[in-house]
Amino acid sequence: MFLLDRRAHRSKRLAHGAATSAVLVLIACASALAAEWPSTRGIRTDPKVELPLDPDAGPAQKPLRPIAPVRLATRGDDRQALAGLAARTAPFEVVGASTRPDLLWDPQDRTVRQGEEVVGTDVAAADLPDVIDRTALVRLVTELSGRSPQAIRLQPEGRVRRAGERIQIVVPGVANRNLAVFSVSGNGTVALLYPTRRDPPAVAGQDAVFTVEVGPPFGAEQIFAVSRGLSLADFVTTLRRLNGRKGAGQILAQLDALPAIDLQVGTAAIATQP
Repeated sequence: MFLLDRRAHRSKRLAHGAATSAVLVLIACASALAAEWPSTRGIRTDPKVELPLDPDAGPAQKPLRPIAPVRLATRGDDRQALAGLAARTAPFEVVGASTRPDLLWDPQDRTVRQGEEVVGTDVAAADLPDVIDRTALVRLVTELSGRSPQAIRLQPEGRVRRAGERIQIVVPGVANRNLAVFSVSGNGTVALLYPTRRDPPAVAGQDAVFTVEVGPPFGAEQIFAVSRGLSLADFVTTLRRLNGRKGAGQILAQLDALPAIDLQVGTAAIATQP
């Protein structure tokens, strides 16, 4: 998970010997993780805002297109451990552990794996719909980026990252484009990285650059970049409301509803460990 504190500054750099561009540097503070989600550079989750995912609110928005079921299995084929499990946004089907499922959940140690990779730890049965929604979100973004990709780079390179390690996220070629950058952890928790309320919706410089620090929860961390010449205001509002909450399904529905005109999407994945 990446958390942002209130520290932010702008630096200058020369782009191919031409004009300088502002580079936004955001430092995410893992130690800021607390019982209550903190203010992050002006973003604070509003507990008074009713989201469709809230238990007392209406039904969640559904994606416009049909979503292929996520194939879920349990280690040892203990299907009774999934009794009563209901989908939140993305559908799922329970399959055998030997059939190459999309997700393999171990009811004993409460880890979720995707192939050999640990997606999430300490995942209870009730948390599985959020992991399922995240899996469907990654699948959708992979499909969209194949048609109209938004470049995103992580520096230094490397798949596995340790707690406290700093990562630079580079989103190039976004001058004058509306940009949203966010991450979704293995358990479906959302962290909004750009824009905060202090940032303009459209990037002034050629590149957006963020420095974040790795912290819990550990497991798979997926970073997403969405850019568009047209407004992303409604999408960003959803990200602000979900900041620090489990809401991959809501992002899935909102992203699916965005018109494809001038929409570019990219993603990068890392695995985080203590």
